Amino acid sequence: MDHVVCINVLSNIDNYHRPLERLLAAAGKSVILRESLADKADYQYVVDRYLDPGCELRVHVNTYAIGDVKSFVQSQGFEATVVEDRHTRGEPELVIGYPHHWKFLVCRRVAARLARS
Repeated sequence: MDHVVCINVLSNIDNYHRPLERLLAAAGKSVILRESLADKADYQYVVDRYLDPGCELRVHVNTYAIGDVKSFVQSQGFEATVVEDRHTRGEPELVIGYPHHWKFLVCRRVAARLARS
């Protein structure tokens, strides 16, 4: 693939490293992410109170440290640019009662892909 788009997925899983590594490896030119990113990471595993009554499911509600994510992206041969989310205008948005700090991260490949064996 030349371009990969991933919106509001990585913030809802236990950790972003493996799936993001695979998204970056698949992208020939760019990856666009919209995730909960802030200066400081905040990992939570909480009950989703917005599900049907009697349904007790716990979910990940993570905000990742933007510096850590950018460093990881750069280590995979990409440059990363943060773009403000127009919908939230840089303000946290409550999703299932928890703040999400939506930002876009535009990742452009600057190094050739590693050869696959």
